[in-house]
Amino acid sequence: MTSALLYLFFFARPIMFIDSSFTLGELNMFELLTIAFTLLLAGVAAVNAFGSVTIPFSKLDGAILSFVLWCSSVAMVYPETFDLKSYIKLILPPLTFFILKRAVASRKQYVSLLKWMIVGFVIPVLGSALMIYEGKGIGQRIFWTGLERYSGVYKDLHTMGHNMGFLVMLVCIYFAIMKDDARHRIVGLSRLSLLLLCALAFYCLGHGHVRTVYVGLLLFFSTFVLLYSKKGFVICGTIGIAVAVAALPFLNSVFFDVTEVFSGHRGVEEAGSGRPMIWNHNLGIYSELPIDRQLAGVGIGNFMANPFSDIHASSKLTMNHVWNSHNDFLEMLIEIGAIGLLLTAILYVRIGSAIFRMRGIERSAFLAFFTAVVAMNFLSNSYIARFGLAQMFFMVLVYVERPGLHNEMAIHSHDLPQQLVNRESVIRGTSNQ
Repeated sequence: MTSALLYLFFFARPIMFIDSSFTLGELNMFELLTIAFTLLLAGVAAVNAFGSVTIPFSKLDGAILSFVLWCSSVAMVYPETFDLKSYIKLILPPLTFFILKRAVASRKQYVSLLKWMIVGFVIPVLGSALMIYEGKGIGQRIFWTGLERYSGVYKDLHTMGHNMGFLVMLVCIYFAIMKDDARHRIVGLSRLSLLLLCALAFYCLGHGHVRTVYVGLLLFFSTFVLLYSKKGFVICGTIGIAVAVAALPFLNSVFFDVTEVFSGHRGVEEAGSGRPMIWNHNLGIYSELPIDRQLAGVGIGNFMANPFSDIHASSKLTMNHVWNSHNDFLEMLIEIGAIGLLLTAILYVRIGSAIFRMRGIERSAFLAFFTAVVAMNFLSNSYIARFGLAQMFFMVLVYVERPGLHNEMAIHSHDLPQQLVNRESVIRGTSNQ
């Protein structure tokens, strides 16, 4: 029962991003299913807590519960600027980590769960690629450049872009984990299928033009190759520069509002869809808040979804016309205050510390993943503000906080020759008797 629920959750999670028109209250069908799955898994974790295997309470667990407790306290103290849907979406991803850490039984199960998550991506990736190929699912057309940006089967193009980027990083992590396992190498058709899936993801990325994801993937691959092989980093860097020069016209059309700042056609405040202007606006509001609100924030979900309209993300009172920050860490400062931002920083430091305790190529892959996520969080609404992305991020991170999962590897690839030598010695010794 437990295993079936875990496999179903990992398989279904990528599919739950597909645009759905069914809603109950303020939640759509897939958001409701996600909450239901998480609650069921919480029950599983509670049962496992009384089982034979005891998972020690870690500093990262403490950081997660402190973050959730603070968010809950802010909601109770300032109910007039509290949005329930935004609150659930904020605390559920780290709680998912806390739960799954106690539900995943072994390394073998974790690897299988990753595999099922990758399989779950097949449906939206194939669907999006087919829609783009047929010229359907256009999410936006840039007025200044005429560039068409597609959203595929997703609600919006940013959701598609972030999902495709996550899939590419997930496959790389999967390869890294399996590389050190001599018993379960990815070969033949499986390897080809994964590479084909990544190629389709890049095809979708190339038509969604989500710039934050482009930067995130650049950082991911740069960090991964640098940590794995400095010689490889130099070679890949040289090739990358050559490709960038060749693709300069394309890059200019995608990053037009950035390049035009350097050419003098736009002000600095207009770069990146006006992010400097938005950040300055929200920081100005924050600086004028009373001290209690500077510590606790303006309220979870309490911001305007669009600074050029009266549409609010929250159904409650919007304080001082706070805009969507397009920066997850700034959003934490605005919504849950200086203490909330500090707790968020502690949470991420604990994640980084857990990754640094890993070894080999697995450490390189997870550190590259973590670096890319932190960068994307700073540049836009990414792995904190986007509920589904945040949840998948913490689902994958279960591996780094369970040393038993990566210590259970029976035979590492670099230990294999010595294993064979020892086995051969035993055989020869037996035959001479």
